[in-house]
Order: sequence, then C-alpha cells, then structure tokens
Amino acid sequence: MTSPPQSNHINNSPNPWAVFTSCSDDFQVDLSENPSKIGPTLNNGLIILKDDGYCEIAHQGNFNYYIKVHNTQIKLNGKLLEKEHSVKIESGSKISFEDKNQNIHRFVFSSRYKESLDEDLQELLTCSICCEIFYKCFILMDCSHRFCEACIMESLQQQQFQQAYAQEPKHVQLCPFCKQTFNNFQRDLKLNDLCEEFLKRPFVKHLSEDQKRKRDNLETYTRFYDVNHDTYIGYWRGAKRHGNGKMIFGTGNKFEGIFKNNSMEIGTMIYRDGPVYTGTFKNKKKHGEGIETIYSNGIPIEYTGTFFEDKKHGEGTLTFKGQIQSNILSIQAQFIEDIPKEKGRILYRDGSCYDGGFCRNNFKRNGFGKMKFPNRSIYEGGWKEDRMHGDGAMFYQNGNIYTGTWSEGVALDEGGEMIFSNGNDHIDEHFVPNEKETDLSDAGTYQTQESEDLTESQNLSEF
Repeated sequence: MTSPPQSNHINNSPNPWAVFTSCSDDFQVDLSENPSKIGPTLNNGLIILKDDGYCEIAHQGNFNYYIKVHNTQIKLNGKLLEKEHSVKIESGSKISFEDKNQNIHRFVFSSRYKESLDEDLQELLTCSICCEIFYKCFILMDCSHRFCEACIMESLQQQQFQQAYAQEPKHVQLCPFCKQTFNNFQRDLKLNDLCEEFLKRPFVKHLSEDQKRKRDNLETYTRFYDVNHDTYIGYWRGAKRHGNGKMIFGTGNKFEGIFKNNSMEIGTMIYRDGPVYTGTFKNKKKHGEGIETIYSNGIPIEYTGTFFEDKKHGEGTLTFKGQIQSNILSIQAQFIEDIPKEKGRILYRDGSCYDGGFCRNNFKRNGFGKMKFPNRSIYEGGWKEDRMHGDGAMFYQNGNIYTGTWSEGVALDEGGEMIFSNGNDHIDEHFVPNEKETDLSDAGTYQTQESEDLTESQNLSEF
C-alpha cells in the first residue's frame, strides 16, 4: 500500500470529523472539517490507497457521508464499488482492497463528529432505571424526567409495597430519579420517534422481541392520584388502567368495576347526589345496557334498559319501589333522550295492566288504550286523565259486553248496547249499565288525593 503523504492527507486536527482506521496496523487517517485541498473538491477528505488510485470521502451535513472511488477497486462491506460513482457510507462501514502484491487491506470508517453526538444523544435517550434506550417513553409532567412505560409502572408498584410495609400510606407518587411528587404523566411521542430512528443505527443495542412482549404485557397493581384529584386503585397494563379497579373522582363520584385501555368498561357508579348505576360505559358515560336507581322525594325509582351517552334511550322499564302511595308498579316504554314516548305498558300494584297512550309528565292514561282490571274485566277504548272517556267497550268477567260512550269514567245515559253472555241482546238508546257494572275506572289509579298530588308533582325530568 502507498501510504498517504503526511503533508497532504494526515491531518492532526484536534477535532477531525472522520477517521480511517486500519484493521491490521492501527494506521489512521484523520479527515478534518477543512482538509488539504487536492483536486477541485473542498471540505472533502481524499485518501491515496495504492499507486495512483484513491478514494474520496465527502460529508454533506452532520450525518451524511459519501465515498467515491478513483482509478482503483474498493469493496464496501464486501461489495465492489463502481468507479466514479458516489455511494453513501455510514460510521462503522468496512472498506477493503488488494495491493499490487495481492495483500488485502481493511479499514473501518467512523465519524468522529457523529460519534460524539451519538454519545450525547444516547445518554439523552437512555432510561435511568433499566439503562436501555427508551421503549415507549413516558414523561412526568411535574419534573420532566422520562422513563420507559414498564419501568415507571414497576417503580410505582414498588413504592406502594414499600409504603404498605412501612405502614405509612401516602397519597402521592414520587419520581424515581429526583423524588419529586408528580400526578400527571403521558407518552412522549416525539422522543419515542427519535428513539426509533436512533435504534436503526448499527451497533446500537436493541431489546429482543421477547423483552418487548414482556414489557407490553406487564401488569401491575397500584394506586395513582392524578392531576384532576381522581384516585385510581387497581390493575394496570403498561401505563393504562386495565382490569379490576376502583376510581374515586374528585367530584365525589365513585366507580368500581372493569377498566379496559384506560376507560371504564362495565361496573357500578355511585354518584354523589344519590343515583346508582350498574352497567356498561363509554367515554365515562352510561352507554348500553344498564340499571339506574334514582330517588324522587325519597322514593326509589329504578330504570332498566338501554342508555346512549348518559341518557335513557331505547327500550326501558321504570319501576317504582319502596313505600309509595301510587298504585303504579312499573312503566315499559320506548325512551328518546330520557323522555318516554306517550305509549307503552303500565303495571299496577293491584294487578291491573294497561297498554296504550299516557301523559308523559304524570303517566295518567290518555288517548286510546286497553285496560285489564283486577276482576278480569277488560275495557278497550278512549281515556282522559286516567278516566274512561269517549267511545269504548267493556268486556265483563261474566261474559257480558257493553259498548257505548263514557265521560270522565261514567257511561253516558243513552246510546249504549249490552250483549249478555246468555245470547240475549238488549239494545236501548236510553240503556245505561248500573254503576257497579261500569265504574271500574278507579282500578289502577291513585288511591288518595295526597298520592295524586305526589304524582302530579313528579315530572319526567326526575326520572
């Protein structure tokens, strides 16, 4: 090999931007930021490798390097380079060639400037707990220290164990590095992207796929107090609440159930103003199938059915429980944004059953409907304010059928028709059935004036 002339090619600059190192005799050629000018190029390194052949190393920007071969044959990482053709070269690349005596010479190219930056960058991208390049980096917003997702969660769990062992439970969590309290942490997306790019470089240590899977599936159990003054006690997968857990909100609401990917999935929410809901959730709202119990004037009212974004929506049943003077037991109807349609089924405590229209605000029978009375008689026709009103037909338990017109629960004194169960017809424009036969409209209504006032005071917004 013809060694590069000392005066032109070896630069003793204290800060060379690249180095050619011989793999056999530790011979080095330093390439400074402003090497001696040979030929038309400037800010390039030119190295004579044998006879009159030489290669040219050029840098464009801090991390981009190119090699061009002139009048000789050189292999880059085992591949023969084409003459007069620039090829990108990276720190750590291996260059080899044969001299005229067929001796093989091998060199390693390295960027001094880049290596210096890499050392600083690697320190920045290294987790202080596991001493590895960050894997799913999280930043603690209070002190700005960063850790791997799995590392910070294991640290929090260990803190809880230590506090429990010392019998000194604390309502805080500490940064593993500076011991400052923190209550908010989140994924550092930009630094994660930088870590991914850094790991693409040669000779950088990577986590194995098995190590990544273990970190991804890591489950911990710990308490966490967040910036909204919410307290979570339960299981985590990574840095997400996942599994059985309990959340005490800063607003006073309490939830206990199953979390999935940081969101409440199914469980029981006890609201600070009294209502209790058990069912499914979406975005912290009642959503899907559930049961909610509220209290109106101390009276428990239970809704069982579907919810949509915190509101009763779809098929549902209101059940009136406890000691209540109202004879209504339950109401089945279609709900739209907490409001029932004016049609459905009402079951009464005395065994009556009504299918038809009703008033939304007090659930009094209104419009057309069919009523089954406790004595098994059936009325089908018009209603107004819980009284038979308008044209209708009464089917008595003994088989008699009366058709006619009612006004506020009383049959009018003319125009009625009675068909007896023995087959005889009685038609009389002035026929009026006796009071005992027709006055059944009180069945299924409120039994006292006090309870009627209670019902009228309960509008639908309370349900």
